[in-house]
Amino acid sequence: MKAEKILGIGLALVIAVFLVMNFMALGGLALDKDEVTNTLSVQGSGEVNVQPDTAIINIGLETRDSNAAAAQEKNNVIMEEVVAAMKTIGIDSKDIKTEYYNMYRGYDHNTNTEQELYIVNNTLKITVREIENVGQAIDTAVDLGANQVNSIQFTLSDDAELYKEALAKALTDAGEKAEQLAQSTGRPLKGIVSIVENTNQSPVMYDYGYSREAAAASPIETGELQVRATVQVVYEH
Repeated sequence: MKAEKILGIGLALVIAVFLVMNFMALGGLALDKDEVTNTLSVQGSGEVNVQPDTAIINIGLETRDSNAAAAQEKNNVIMEEVVAAMKTIGIDSKDIKTEYYNMYRGYDHNTNTEQELYIVNNTLKITVREIENVGQAIDTAVDLGANQVNSIQFTLSDDAELYKEALAKALTDAGEKAEQLAQSTGRPLKGIVSIVENTNQSPVMYDYGYSREAAAASPIETGELQVRATVQVVYEH
């Protein structure tokens, strides 16, 4: 009988502890629910238009000969002259880079015999930091024998300050959107919870297919670059 009484008291204590723990858990859940705040997430964007100050041109030369050494020699002579000429118009050695070089065996399909040839392709990547010299650089290379002008890329030497300006515009844009949305709901903004920055900047690229006549008649227009910034802002609402 005494043992049964002790067992009953123990069981009652276990039940009591279980009930207290469940009550505390429910109270905790209710408290967490009360602490949840409303948020409003918006994306802001900003951009700055600017004239590019640097051009990257891709100039190539293809030479052909029935003799491999002769095909290479022709190519080397012309490209050495092109490199030397680039330096005379103010382009630094570090801004002239061989980007591609290849020699392979092919055929001259313009003859009835389809004579076997050795074909050499050589491409230079030239960075022109004085952008007004782009046309002169291309004309000079072509006059010396380069027969491929593959592309011209206009870019910026330093866009750090411009990006900061675009970023400020993006944040302002996000704030204006958030205010407009908040007014429509009748609930004021209480502050910023988080900001996530994303960048999306691309230089303007021009594909410049070589044509001696077109190059002489048409000036190269640099256009404008757009320095862009986007932010994702979460506000307490």
